[in-house]
Amino acid sequence: MVDMAAAICPITQEVMEDPVVCADGHSYERSAIEKWLQTKSTSPSTNAPLLHKNLVPNHALRNLIAEARGVRRPITIEQHALVATPCARARTLNPNPHPHPHPHPPPNPPDFPTLLTLLALLDS
Repeated sequence: MVDMAAAICPITQEVMEDPVVCADGHSYERSAIEKWLQTKSTSPSTNAPLLHKNLVPNHALRNLIAEARGVRRPITIEQHALVATPCARARTLNPNPHPHPHPHPPPNPPDFPTLLTLLALLDS
């Protein structure tokens, strides 16, 4: 059995439909964290400052939630295209949506220091 506590958004306190990972490492419902980040630069869970505001889809959690609900996830891209419906954000950006396996544009990569820089900091 899936621990549904992990499927609850810390902001909405509801089971997530479109979970994303924020810079704080926590997962949130996409629409809730996007609204939060419009006015804040801190983590909703810890109140610590965020290093960036990029959001990454949490496919593993989304699939676990679907599995707990008894929904069979598509296995191939072709199967996904047959059942996919664009989210509200995609419909806003494209009023004539077509089935697409990834309705959200990829986020900008975070501005992380390189591994060598991190190693140098650890040595000092």
